[in-house]
Amino acid sequence: MENRLNDLQRQLAEIGATASVRGAGAAKYVFAEQNGRAIEASLRNNDWWIEFWEADDDEDAAPVDERTVTVDSLAFRESAAWLTDSSEGLPRGSSR
Repeated sequence: MENRLNDLQRQLAEIGATASVRGAGAAKYVFAEQNGRAIEASLRNNDWWIEFWEADDDEDAAPVDERTVTVDSLAFRESAAWLTDSSEGLPRGSSR
């Protein structure tokens, strides 16, 4: 699990996002932000759970979208699309 989290963190940092692995044990997750947007990505039952956030001063704000993906490359692609797209709306390719 930790290797997958570190890999995603590294990939997001390579596209210019400020990214880190946070939390401890089973509660570890990747937090990344860029262009006034953020993602939190964690692993649950070997699948990625990703929350997509807009910059918001409201500490009680809800994520704009959340989804589960099964493939590491898709977790990176969805996260990178959200972080690098400065337009409003859901990540590119979103089915919602």
